[in-house]
Amino acid sequence: MNTLQDYSIFEHLDLVVTSRNKSFRLLTIYRPPPSKKNKLTPDKFFSEFSILLEDLIASPHHLLLSSVDDAANFNAMKFLDLITSADLRQHVNGATHRLGHTLDLLITRSDDKLISKVRTLPELLSDHNVVVCHINLPRPPASRLTVSYRKTRDIDLQAFLSDINKSLPDIPSNNDTGVDEQIDRYENTLRSLLDKHAPQITRTITLGPHTPWFTVDLRELRREKRRCERKCLSTRLTVDKYIYHEICRKYNRSLKATKASYYKKKVEESNQKQLCKFVDKLLNI
Repeated sequence: MNTLQDYSIFEHLDLVVTSRNKSFRLLTIYRPPPSKKNKLTPDKFFSEFSILLEDLIASPHHLLLSSVDDAANFNAMKFLDLITSADLRQHVNGATHRLGHTLDLLITRSDDKLISKVRTLPELLSDHNVVVCHINLPRPPASRLTVSYRKTRDIDLQAFLSDINKSLPDIPSNNDTGVDEQIDRYENTLRSLLDKHAPQITRTITLGPHTPWFTVDLRELRREKRRCERKCLSTRLTVDKYIYHEICRKYNRSLKATKASYYKKKVEESNQKQLCKFVDKLLNI
């Protein structure tokens, strides 16, 4: 996270996003609507935003600004003039709010090819539309792990025991053989038999997020939600939009309840030692 000076007129989040050998600076800005209570004015915003632009122009990174602004026409024109003077470009065309205003913006350097295929999705759950784009950044490599295992459940126990009985008597047990040597022979014999009946298998797996509380019912509900979303975006019908809203609410309620139930059960079934380990793992301590 980058460290910028404090701004009193708008909130911001400033990050450098890196994937493989490419990176860009992502700055998200939210300007609260002016009111008598917060005493924010457009002039104060432009004054502080100009200071911010001076810092961004000197940045060596590719730039991507995500911004939410007000809808006053005069101030919108002044804002566009300001970013144009800083050699920046605003990519979002058309309304992004339920009332028909363009409030959500994507801004880059004028000659930068960082983003493409900018489009606005129809309003769904929020009063703001979703603005999506393609970012010219390589996909980060998936985290992989090499694991080794044996299929011990597939062992023919009768054949395994028979081989143990045949092999163990061959291990010398005279007094001239030391205890350590006899233990090594015993372990080597059993290991060779295990390799015969359940050979070790090695493979590489792709790691995903660890969500033990995510149930089969939630997975099916998520599939249904995505199906309704595709239909809503395709037909643009009010009834399909209503159905999608309802399935989203149902999925979110189920997600919250299932997750809470899982962690409540884990806490209730843990003794003091297990509870401490569980909390440490949960907090990544």
